[in-house]
Amino acid sequence: FNKKPWEVECLDLMELWKNNSNQQIATLEEFAFVLGVESPKNELSGDKVHETYYKGEHELVKKYCQQDVMCCVKCVYEIQNLV
Repeated sequence: FNKKPWEVECLDLMELWKNNSNQQIATLEEFAFVLGVESPKNELSGDKVHETYYKGEHELVKKYCQQDVMCCVKCVYEIQNLV
């Protein structure tokens, strides 16, 4: 684990989906819908995380982040199944 954050290789779903284009193709919610994956944006959305956190609703933010990560993982699995 003696690596700096920029030394860790990771898969960026947005980079994979836009295929080296400079334009944002879709949101995670749209990816999820197209791939048949449940969206994590039911109770909270990314643009409300900051406000929700500073209201003290940390558990809701935690739940949202966990669901967001799982949605990304499920989308990657679905993409791999398409290839």
